[in-house]
Amino acid sequence: MYYFIIISPIVILGFGLYIKKMYKIKMQEQLDEQVEQKRLAQIQALKEQEKFRLEQDRLRLEYEHRNKLYQLNTHKIRLTLYNFRRDLKKFIYLYELVVVRNYWVDEPFYSKFYELLIVMEKNEFMIVDQNAKVITMNLRDYNNQVQTSKAYEVYSSADIVKSVIQTSMQNILQYKKQDAQNIVIAICIFVLEKSVHYLSKEVPGKRIIALLHDYKNEKNIRQIIEMIEEKNTSLKFVHDAFKQALNTVETYPYNDSEVHKPLQLPRKLPQKFLQEF
Repeated sequence: MYYFIIISPIVILGFGLYIKKMYKIKMQEQLDEQVEQKRLAQIQALKEQEKFRLEQDRLRLEYEHRNKLYQLNTHKIRLTLYNFRRDLKKFIYLYELVVVRNYWVDEPFYSKFYELLIVMEKNEFMIVDQNAKVITMNLRDYNNQVQTSKAYEVYSSADIVKSVIQTSMQNILQYKKQDAQNIVIAICIFVLEKSVHYLSKEVPGKRIIALLHDYKNEKNIRQIIEMIEEKNTSLKFVHDAFKQALNTVETYPYNDSEVHKPLQLPRKLPQKFLQEF
């Protein structure tokens, strides 16, 4: 009887320690399982990313094979092209992405796209951030006259154009070459039509559209812009890219009391010169 009284607490204590140990083991197993699931999920995500990358590479190779007539294996092709490194600062990468990588130097697309880049390079177009607060200020000038001005946040239209085209490029390349080129031109016009000219407050829509009056694909481009505006399924990726740009591109402070600057539209494009491509 005395042995039972002495042993029972030991047994209970031992059983308790056993339960505690088993609980720790179970918790550790659950933790290990969670870690393993997370690891497997990361591996799966990496596989999906690699699969996506390979698919994009396949599409690009297929596109180049379909649209590139030939490529010399021993010498680079020498063509008469614009000096984009001299003429462009904001759009060097975009030029390389659109023109150089895809060999899009065929006319009339090449010159029209370059003209739009030059227009955006020489002018500061902006899109007002509709979510930003407008601050109205009343200040007295040197003549003691009250001047009212407004300050608000704006996007650089150049930044928006770059973001939209970069985001959309893989989808654009799935179209036939001429259609793809028309979409690129349409994106530039689509963004500029939503812009105002920095400082002068001039809405450049009509004057920008005038840049297309001598372009043979003007009608198709206008139709593409309408489809983007209407969020047409086939071009919804452009509207989505535009919306994404408005959420990610940096904004800048702007005060409308600054000195006006005239809108600059080039009378003629820079001269081309022979270069390797």
